[in-house]
Amino acid sequence: VPWADILTVDMSLYDTPTGRAELVRVVSAALRRDGFFYLINHGVSKEHIQQQFSLSLATFDQVPLAEKEQHLAPIVEKGSYRGYKLQTFWEIENGVRDRIEAYNFDLHDLEPPESHPALLRPYLDDVRDFLGEVRIQVLKRVLSLMDGAFEVPEGTLWKLHDHEGQGGRDVLKYSVYEPMSPSQAEKAHSVYLPEHTDFSTVTTLFSQPVAGLQVKGFDGSWKWVKHQENAILINTGDNITFLSGGVFKAAMHRVVRPPQDQVHLRRVGLFHFSRALDGTLLLPLSQSPVVQKEGKNMFEPGTQVLTTDEWERARTSVFGTGEK
Repeated sequence: VPWADILTVDMSLYDTPTGRAELVRVVSAALRRDGFFYLINHGVSKEHIQQQFSLSLATFDQVPLAEKEQHLAPIVEKGSYRGYKLQTFWEIENGVRDRIEAYNFDLHDLEPPESHPALLRPYLDDVRDFLGEVRIQVLKRVLSLMDGAFEVPEGTLWKLHDHEGQGGRDVLKYSVYEPMSPSQAEKAHSVYLPEHTDFSTVTTLFSQPVAGLQVKGFDGSWKWVKHQENAILINTGDNITFLSGGVFKAAMHRVVRPPQDQVHLRRVGLFHFSRALDGTLLLPLSQSPVVQKEGKNMFEPGTQVLTTDEWERARTSVFGTGEK
């Protein structure tokens, strides 16, 4: 299949001045090009990642449907994915409904244990610790490199995501894509999840070997994202577009039916979505020389400027429903 030419950021260079400058250059290029880059030598424990993948599968395979229905996410009602999203919730195309099941944890809403299925309750501390590890090892350092791309003081973007140790409403997501039948694939043009951008700041996707994710390149073509063992795929969300005044891109991506040799396989996902602090206005970073030179307010004159949490709720409640 045609693989995407995705840039790689080697975090082993992060703590050296010359290495750090090179990483900022690579991140800057990725933000302008397609909003994707691989992260290697990222520092997140491989054992912890594997444990979370195992929990992900158990969350879907070992919890009865009746119990899942007691923990459904209030997607339309509150614009929140916290809890289960079951299959067929979204319409893909020509009457074909989605084959995706997902479970979302909210960093600030893990308690009480009874708000989760019984199987997950003994592991909530592991989930909390994993989220904390990803925030420090990945998010904080990636945002620091993005500070360099914005040409703002180090820590500028992190302060939008953490206030005195209190983070934004980050989400850890488990998902599983079930195989699509040939007739469904024909009707839906082999699309499992239509093209979209994430409404987060940064999405951390832990690489897994079943192909399906595609990125839309700067030339408008779709290319497949290749698996890299123990790598993390970073993609930018809507917040980056707003904060940069349109200079940097939110990554446009979709998920399609795997290639023929993997078409019968389930595709398991493990994600971290970073959220800026509630109440953060989605305005360009005025202190950024890059934004001052090239950016603009992404909201039309006279329209309300939304906050990060307002934007998230609005997009969540209508995605996959045909509404805008």
